[in-house]
Order: sequence, then structure tokens, then C-alpha cells
Amino acid sequence: MSAWRGVSVNVSEISQPRSPLADLFAGAGYLLIGALFLNVTASAVPVVLPDLIGASPATVDDDVLRGWYGITGYTHLLGDFQMTFIALLVGAFSVAALRARFVARWIGWVGLAVAGSAALGTVGVALNSGVLYGFWFGGLFGWVLWYPIVGVALGLRARSARRAAQRAATPDAVAQPATARR
Repeated sequence: MSAWRGVSVNVSEISQPRSPLADLFAGAGYLLIGALFLNVTASAVPVVLPDLIGASPATVDDDVLRGWYGITGYTHLLGDFQMTFIALLVGAFSVAALRARFVARWIGWVGLAVAGSAALGTVGVALNSGVLYGFWFGGLFGWVLWYPIVGVALGLRARSARRAAQRAATPDAVAQPATARR
């Protein structure tokens, strides 16, 4: 995640040197990485609580079970609000991509749709709105699908740039006689 954030910020800065989108993208990326780390850490806490490993719930103290339940509620809510960082991340990258055209335009538009869905879904979670909550899943699954598509598009872009540089560095095949082309 951190490597992808770094590459995407670099591409955004190169294509738009004075744009604040790269900083917004970097900040949202750092916040998402931090939130994911906290979520994993909080999820791992019940594993280290005493007497939980291999124990039956009937033999575990009620306070420990309440604490475990509280931690799972916290991590669930934290996971829901992580969609805010995903919306910022995808949205900032998509706006930069549409402005600078370093990926196909449709990828930028799909990214904006994913960011909008994620933002509406997060509002739905915060307001407990059943109508808007469904958009949260559009943001989640859209991000999961959008992420590798952008990775492939950036990889193909880099490959095309390398090939163009190689072609520019070698003499033109048209100017060479037919016997020299072999």
C-alpha cells in the first residue's frame, strides 16, 4: 500500500508540479495506512488476552468477553470510517489523472464514481441512513477493483515510455538499408 501511494504521488507530482492534489493524495494515503495499522492492531488484541486461546466462551470471564465485543465494535466502526480516506485517495488521484491524462480518462471517471460512492456511504454510516449506507459497499468493492486497474494502467504507461525511449535511442529502421535490418 505504501509503495503504491508513493508511486502514485510521484506520478501526480511529475504531471502536475504545482497542484495540491499530490499532497492531498499523500496525506490520505498516510491516514489510510495508519488506520489500517490501527485496525489490525486492535483486531489482534483479543488473541493476546489471557485465557481466550482454545477456551470455551462459557469458561471466559464476562468482563473479558465484553471487552472483546467492544474492541470488535470499535474496529468495525474504524473500518467503516476508513472509507473516508479511501474516498480522498481515489478522488485526488482521479482528479489528477483526469487533468494530466497519465491514465485513460475512463479510469479517472470510474475513480471519481468510486470516491463519490465511498463518501456517500461514509455519510450514510455517520448518519445511520439505510439509503446512503449501500453506497459504502460501492466504494469498498469499487476501490478493490479500481486499485489493480490503475496499477496495470501505470505499468503499461511505464512500459510504453521505456519502449519509446529505446526507439528514440536507436537509429531509425526506415533509414537503414534492407540488408542492415536483419
